[in-house]
Amino acid sequence: MIIEKIVVLIDAVLIIGLLLKKYLKINAKLNIVIICISSFFVGGYVGFTIYNVYMPLVFQIITFIFVFLLPIATLILQYNDTKIKRFSLKMKIKNSYSLREYENTLKYIQSLSEIDGEKAEYLYLSGKCYKHLNDFINARDSFALATQLDRSDYKSYYELGIILDETNKKDTAIVMFNKALKLKPDFYEAMEAYAICLTSQARFKEAREIYVKSLKTFPTSYELYYNIAMLNLQLKEVDKALEAFEKSVELKSDLYTAYYNIGNIYYFKKDYDKAIEAYKNMFPSPTYSKIAYYEIAKIYSITSQKEKAMATLEYLFELDPKYVKDARNEYVFSNMKDMINEYLMDMEIKKAKQKEKRNYMRETFKLIKLKNLVKKQDKINEEVKVEENEVENNDENQNSNLNSDVS
Repeated sequence: MIIEKIVVLIDAVLIIGLLLKKYLKINAKLNIVIICISSFFVGGYVGFTIYNVYMPLVFQIITFIFVFLLPIATLILQYNDTKIKRFSLKMKIKNSYSLREYENTLKYIQSLSEIDGEKAEYLYLSGKCYKHLNDFINARDSFALATQLDRSDYKSYYELGIILDETNKKDTAIVMFNKALKLKPDFYEAMEAYAICLTSQARFKEAREIYVKSLKTFPTSYELYYNIAMLNLQLKEVDKALEAFEKSVELKSDLYTAYYNIGNIYYFKKDYDKAIEAYKNMFPSPTYSKIAYYEIAKIYSITSQKEKAMATLEYLFELDPKYVKDARNEYVFSNMKDMINEYLMDMEIKKAKQKEKRNYMRETFKLIKLKNLVKKQDKINEEVKVEENEVENNDENQNSNLNSDVS
């Protein structure tokens, strides 16, 4: 009997504790009223139990209602209401964020935080919204607080590093990128941001080490090989740069900037045949093909293949006339100035003839049009004349008939 009463008291205290917790979390003022009433009846129950006095049936029923039934019903309703609100707010957050309504998203996150309290995931999303709104101070604070609440939140460390990098706090940004990579070694974006940050400080060897280390995790990343090659160029390690560029085009055959750099390296090495082959790989690109033709023409000029150089330039000038000025100012083509000028003169003559032909055709068309108009007008005049003759004939006939009737 005593055990049953102890269990009842423990249950009652737990229910009161849950009501109090819910009040503190969602500011449910009704809970305070229920706690007071429930505490009153619990006190009465304790009094009856201590003095071993029989509790009337009516008091037992009322005690059950106010100590157990009403509080439990309230907790269930509040829990379900909170659950529904949470689900609704999460859907609103997802929808508004996808629509780029970042200010509304922040309002919904604030409402959700009032239900669940501050969480790292909510602060991370808040930071993203502030970042999109270019509010870097609040974005930084949100990501920083997220990392304090969850030390394993590698995404917030990364985003915090990005904000610090953009606000020129590069040393601290490097620390953040480092932490993100320690938590998630295959975090490609953090690795890339880390290396770029080092590169911006002219710490080329350290940046290259980051890329080389990342190749173990991303062995088929052409971007990594390309970035390594560019850093090798900065470090004047041309052969290593060439090797990395060639590896990058093995992984991505349409990486035209890599072909351009390969061509340039062979060009400066005076290995012109390989340079031309590299430049030719740029032909499929509408943008880079023009650069390729220009570089190939330079090689033909250097190797005294003036006819080939001129043929290449002529084709290039047809693609893009702006290269005419570049070719005239290019020292490599100084031995071909007469050929270039002759070609340009021929083109001017050709244009003049075409213009003259167009003008002749235009004048001819005008004359034909004028003749057609004259013919049309003559035809109209003839039709009018015929109609007038018909009218005159009709009038004469009517007059003749009238004279006959009078006679």
